[in-house]
Formats: sequence, structure tokens, C-alpha cells
Amino acid sequence: MDDTNLSDLNHHTKLTSSEMATLWTTMLADSSMIAFLTHFAEHKEDEDVNLFVRKALDTAIDHRDSVAAILENEGITRPIGFPLDKHVNLKAPRLFTDVFYCHYILQACKAALLNHNNSFTASSRKDVVTLFQRFYSDTSTLVIEMTNMMQGKGIYIRPPYIPYQEKSDGPIKKNSFLGGWFGAKRPLLANELGQLFDNSYSNQMGRVLLNGFIQVIKDKEIQEYFIRGRKLATKFVHRVQQMLEDELAPHGMIWDSQVTTSTESPFSDQLMLYLVGSLNSVGLGKLGLSLAQTLRRDVASFYMSSFTLTTAYSEDGLNLLIDRQWMEEPPQCPDRKEIASQSKL
Repeated sequence: MDDTNLSDLNHHTKLTSSEMATLWTTMLADSSMIAFLTHFAEHKEDEDVNLFVRKALDTAIDHRDSVAAILENEGITRPIGFPLDKHVNLKAPRLFTDVFYCHYILQACKAALLNHNNSFTASSRKDVVTLFQRFYSDTSTLVIEMTNMMQGKGIYIRPPYIPYQEKSDGPIKKNSFLGGWFGAKRPLLANELGQLFDNSYSNQMGRVLLNGFIQVIKDKEIQEYFIRGRKLATKFVHRVQQMLEDELAPHGMIWDSQVTTSTESPFSDQLMLYLVGSLNSVGLGKLGLSLAQTLRRDVASFYMSSFTLTTAYSEDGLNLLIDRQWMEEPPQCPDRKEIASQSKL
């Protein structure tokens, strides 16, 4: 080992590309959640719900500030995010009911859990590992408390129940186990039923969010984009319902009545477009996981086609952000070709 390498061992350990990326995206996500929760906390109705919202808001602020401190110490440009004075209209009436906010926040916390877990496993620097370990602990506590509160109020939506299997039928003997396109179809596996329910639930929630945003969005092109997204979500939900009805399996409720009649926007167009984009990302992750765990071909084919449609829709949303110069540039590798071309001038 040469002297340079030995000397490097005594220097401050820099962030890896994975650590830099996860810290940056975490701070941006927390900034959007702070904006969303701040308006809700200002227009509370149920005190039990408000207590949890306040706790979730304080947690998001703490997480944002903790990440900001590391990025600042490293000399890395932090995302601007969504300052409240530019992206939240606290005087605007509430756009959604308490019930919807509860479901949205719970799902946002569950998505954050997955991100924190992935960030934890992708990190190696001690302070970053410890940070995401704490974030995971904080968020899991929120999920548990929110779930308990919603169950107590009778608004928690559980996945379908199926009878317990009292004995095993032994090894699978028929190739038709993987079938589903033609002829008789085997019953859905418990995991397949659960995945269909979870994806349908997410799309129902997305449809409600889009219903509200369509009422108040100022940009007509973005409004058309949201209308298109609502159609995609509705089509997905109806297809899953048909599948479950064919199986004589129970399916979750549809809740389209969780949007108020307000036409005054509590959020900026930029924030609303970002939140829809975040839901797209979560949805794509769920579709990919469901596809990997699904063994019946017709269900897997449905996930593949849905993934393709959602990917195209998500890309169009990113283009809308870029066209309006609303998309912040995340950390990236240096453009070596550009650097080389400048050195020749």
C-alpha cells in the first residue's frame, strides 16, 4: 500500500453515492410531508387524530433537520424542498376529511419504513447507519400508534380474511398451478389475495387524492394529467374487484366521499404534482414486488401491464415537473466527457 492510501485512512470518511442519494431524497420527501401535514394540523377536527398528526409532523421536521445537518457538514447542496410560505396556503379550507388523512399518513409512514430500511442496508458510515436506524424506529412507532388509533375509531381497513388451512395437501402436483389464462383457474393464494388488496387499496387512495387535487389545481395541463391518473386508478380498482368477485373473495371498501367541496387550493401546483409523483413511485414498487411474488399467470400479466401503464404515466409527470423547472437535480456523477471537452478549450 502506498503512502497516499495509508494517509487516506486517517481522513474523514466521505459519504458514498448510495448514502448521498438516500439522504438527499429523504430530506426532500420529509419537506413535502411537512408541508402536507402543516395544513392539516391547522384545520383539525378530531383531537385524537390531531395529536397523531402533530407527532408525525414533529418527526418529519426532526428527520429533515437531522439530514440537513449531515449534508451541510459535508458541503453538499441540500434540496430546496417545499418552504411553507411558497407551497402552503394555511387560510384555504381543508380539502380532505380526517378519515382520508389518517389513511394517507399511515401509508406514507409505511412507505417511509421501506425507504429507511433500504437506506439502512445501503449505508456503511456509522453516523448514517445510526441515523436511518433511528428513523426506522421513529416511523415504526408512528405506524403502530396510528394503526391502533384507527382501529379504535373503526376506520382501519383490514385485508381480506380467508379460512385457516387445517392440513396441507402436500407437494404441488399439477402444472396448472401456474395457469390462469385459459381453462379452470386455481384459487388465489393467500399472498396473491393480499397483494391484490394492497394494490387496490393504494389505487383507491390515489384516486381520492387526485379527486381533491383536480378540484383546486390551477394549471390546466396538470389538471388533465391528474384526470388521466384518476382514470388509470379507477380502471385498476375495477379490475381487481372483478378478480376478487370471480374468486368469491371479499374486497375492501371504496371511499370516494373523503373530499370536501372546497375549490381553493391549500397547496401549490408544484407540491401537488410532486405528491402524485411520489405515489407513482410507491405504486411501481408495490407492483414490482407483487409481480415477483405472484405465481398465477393471469394475475402476473395484469401486474405487468399495470406496471407499463404506470411507468409511462410517471414519466409524463416527471416531464411536467421538468418543463416547469420544478424538479430539483439530485446528486449525480460528474460528466467526464463535458469536463474533458472544457479542458481542451
